[in-house]
Amino acid sequence: MNKQNYNEEHTLDTATNKVKVTITYELDRYDPQIYGDCQEICEDTVREIQEVSKIWTSQKGDYAGLTNVKLDPDEVFTGKTLTEDLEKYQQYLDKTFGKDEYEAFVLGAYIHSGTSFSVNKSGNHVCRWDSSQLGFIGLKKNVEDIYSAKHPDKVAEMLTAAWEGEFLEYQVVDNLTNDVVDSIVTADYKEAQDWCAKAEEKYHVSFDGINPVY
Repeated sequence: MNKQNYNEEHTLDTATNKVKVTITYELDRYDPQIYGDCQEICEDTVREIQEVSKIWTSQKGDYAGLTNVKLDPDEVFTGKTLTEDLEKYQQYLDKTFGKDEYEAFVLGAYIHSGTSFSVNKSGNHVCRWDSSQLGFIGLKKNVEDIYSAKHPDKVAEMLTAAWEGEFLEYQVVDNLTNDVVDSIVTADYKEAQDWCAKAEEKYHVSFDGINPVY
């Protein structure tokens, strides 16, 4: 908040012998703000991905909650190679939900001071020590959706952003009414930059140097 022409006036109330302080200053009509406390959005994003996907993980810890299919891994997987088990998961999806419904991918992760998910056919091999194959994910075929088999990289990106709390809310606040007149919640850097550019042009504000408030 940029205060301009700050003035402080002191007057004496003789009846009460109290000093009254009147402060006046000017503010720009609009202020830019960024908030990083978007836990609800993060949780909703994970749920949205689960609602349109079929996920199985071998993990019993932090990632166990991603699993939303009931299967006996001893009956489905061979445990021999990742490629063979990916094929087995595809067979499970075809048999359980229909042959044209889901395409199987490996759900992997690079785990090092956080989690970066991967969704592909070969698994996560970024680092021999910190890479993990969490399980498998079935993505919807033949649909135009960011969480479909056409966009496995986007699924991994959004799952990572939600898991790591990377969503930010960008706001423009009207200092006259104290209302939020424009806002966006996103974890996409380009989308954020495009929105900020339009907001800066419309409201004559700048998001440069604004640190997120948590």
